[in-house]
Amino acid sequence: MLTLLSRGPGFYSKSLRKLVQLEKRGYAVLTGAISTDGSREWEITEAGRVALQAYTTNEASFLARPTIRFRVGQSL
Repeated sequence: MLTLLSRGPGFYSKSLRKLVQLEKRGYAVLTGAISTDGSREWEITEAGRVALQAYTTNEASFLARPTIRFRVGQSL
């Protein structure tokens, strides 16, 4: 969800559970804009951008690590 918001503010239901959780953590905030269907505009906060950057950096470094396999009974 933070990835979507990092692309720009978007309209979603105010009760969308993931957004409510992100709001409680300070990662997303309502802008105050409301669409004709009643959905609210949300945007990512600076704290959300930092959290997203940390997550993507950690995931990228994890994926770049080589896989080391050992056979049963093999010692280091």
